[in-house]
Amino acid sequence: MSLKVTFAEKLIDEITDGKFELQQGVTVLISGGMGSGKTTFLLHLLDYLYADGREVVFWRGREVDQWHHADRRAQFRIFHHINDKVVFEEDSIRQYYELEPYRTVKEIFEKADNEMINVVYPPSLDWEAKYCDRNLITIFREYKQADVVKSDTLMTVRHAFWYSFIYEMMKDKRFCSLLFDEFDDIAERYCKGFKYYMVSFLMNSLRYFRQKRKSLYSATQVITDIDSRILGKIMYYVYMAGAKIHRESVLDKTKVKFADKGQAFIEDKNTGTWAKFEFPPRGIITPILVQLIREEEELDDELDGIVDLEEVV
Repeated sequence: MSLKVTFAEKLIDEITDGKFELQQGVTVLISGGMGSGKTTFLLHLLDYLYADGREVVFWRGREVDQWHHADRRAQFRIFHHINDKVVFEEDSIRQYYELEPYRTVKEIFEKADNEMINVVYPPSLDWEAKYCDRNLITIFREYKQADVVKSDTLMTVRHAFWYSFIYEMMKDKRFCSLLFDEFDDIAERYCKGFKYYMVSFLMNSLRYFRQKRKSLYSATQVITDIDSRILGKIMYYVYMAGAKIHRESVLDKTKVKFADKGQAFIEDKNTGTWAKFEFPPRGIITPILVQLIREEEELDDELDGIVDLEEVV
């Protein structure tokens, strides 16, 4: 059963097929309490966008994840940093996935296509924060905040990676979609220092997603965990049971709060139109455990595309 048939609502069409007709991207934020179906809905979107075949689909990879519950006919390409070794909890399943190492974010987009679901893992946690690619250097210079890299609060490259990824995605000429669970990891409210400027960059990027034909399908438990600058760039909200609605929403928060499992409300923020819909369950969603282990080799910061942030200070 296709997502289009299951969700007959006009607004669902706008965030799937409609963007191709209008030649533009969309930004969607899904929110709801734990177990309300956020990941299930993201997986339905993943199935539909991949099967449709008109764009390159990326899924944010996490150590404990559910991407393997996509349609059984789907093929997966797993991107991981060249200095990381990918270890599955059950090694026997590795044969079903194509592992693709990368040195820079640019290489991911050179190898990604619409033939597979592209699951992207950032470098492992122990990758030193002072190493990153030139996209972040460009962002630093653009915001004239290169000196923030000296701060003791400099975040690890693990999250900074996603700002670089979005920067590179904006340069790609193809239709691209990024499905990002736990979106507050990179768009959190009340962030400071390095991350404040990165969230500013993210806000400006989302402003151009529509015309650049890029789409973001994100999820978080509580929308108030998301920076207000980012919320201002979201085009569609999907509320599930237990969700807090946006302060400008016309929806009745009581209806949303007590929605049944498998029910949700979608709202077009620009027009104020909304619709209630249902989505099918996917059975028991068991997580997959993917571990990234840093290899013994030293990372060569002289590699093309890799620079030391201290050089720009």
